[in-house]
Amino acid sequence: MPMTYCVDLARAVAYAGWLECSGIVKFNPVVNLEAIASLTLVFLGTGTLIFARSNLNR
Repeated sequence: MPMTYCVDLARAVAYAGWLECSGIVKFNPVVNLEAIASLTLVFLGTGTLIFARSNLNR
């Protein structure tokens, strides 16, 4: 689920400095940012290819 990383990053920011942060946040914020960036590139690239092919077939 791609939104898992976005929500987890928001939790990491919201609970920064709290003792309970390790129990609330699943992943390291760096892992979240890498996952968000890679998923963005994959979906943006795939969407661009599909859009370009659909316009060529008109």
